[in-house]
Amino acid sequence: MTFASAVQDAPGWWDGRPVAITGASGFIGSHLVAALSLAGAQVHALVRTPRRGLPMDQDRNVTQHRWALDDDAASERLLADIQPEVVFHGAVHRSAAGGSVEPEGAEGEALALRLTVEGGEAFVRRCARHGVRRLVLLGSSSEYGPHDAPLREDMADAPVSLHGRTKAALTAAVRELAAQGLNAVVLRIFYAYGPGDDPRRFIPTVCRAALADEGVRLTPPGFMRDYVHVDNVVTACLRAGALDLEPGETINVGTGQGVDNHELVSIVQSLCAGRPAILSTDFPPRPADTGHWRADTGRMAARLGIDRVIGLHEGLADVLRHMQAAESVGVRP
Repeated sequence: MTFASAVQDAPGWWDGRPVAITGASGFIGSHLVAALSLAGAQVHALVRTPRRGLPMDQDRNVTQHRWALDDDAASERLLADIQPEVVFHGAVHRSAAGGSVEPEGAEGEALALRLTVEGGEAFVRRCARHGVRRLVLLGSSSEYGPHDAPLREDMADAPVSLHGRTKAALTAAVRELAAQGLNAVVLRIFYAYGPGDDPRRFIPTVCRAALADEGVRLTPPGFMRDYVHVDNVVTACLRAGALDLEPGETINVGTGQGVDNHELVSIVQSLCAGRPAILSTDFPPRPADTGHWRADTGRMAARLGIDRVIGLHEGLADVLRHMQAAESVGVRP
């Protein structure tokens, strides 16, 4: 796993350090918990509902805490008790998570905005008051909105999705606090994928269809995404937490390669004896879908030292292996 290289970069750096992670039961959050535990940190997973069955359950240096974006008392108590040196903030309201769950009308969208942005900003301000050494905000490439060029950190934001708007608003608040002295950086993560992803998302759907010999519906050709393996995302997170970066700095986390959905399915077909079949190409695109969506990765290479990433062929093979292993022991992937 590539995050092991981030651990090896600074052996012993994370040993015994208290670290807090919000959104720790999510896809990226759970991988980040596992990596930090491997690195020897004292990991505190802030989750809405502590539960069994997470990877973190088997790590002795991981503690789950009940927490929510709108629970100011829990935020204050936990930050005082844990005294984390590094905080990774990835929590969003479920309607603003960028997956398949949509807010229920204008009221649902307003609630998602309020909790993610106002609740997130209040939490970040508490981190500043409690002397957190470094805060890493897990942002999103959807903050940029569509552009006809590789997405650079100095571009103006023009998000067209709820996920993008909430993340962009929180990024703006974090940058303002960084200007006031908070040591915070923002990672703008592109389309992360890997084992344990939400089964409703595109790559798990395609891989599941391939293994079950079912078909998939696709959008018309030409819509591009920059797919980055979760191991590369975790490596970026660990380095952002440990390296001496400029407060308020924003760094893309992607591959620099735009991939059409049809090309992705073709790779899965090459790994699965021609499966899955494409049933149609009339699936409606979303407002954020565009023919130009890939990261400018120059800053990621210069500031985080990441200039090689997992290729999509290797990454999809990894997802398929994990799905097959889960099925062999009767676990629904």
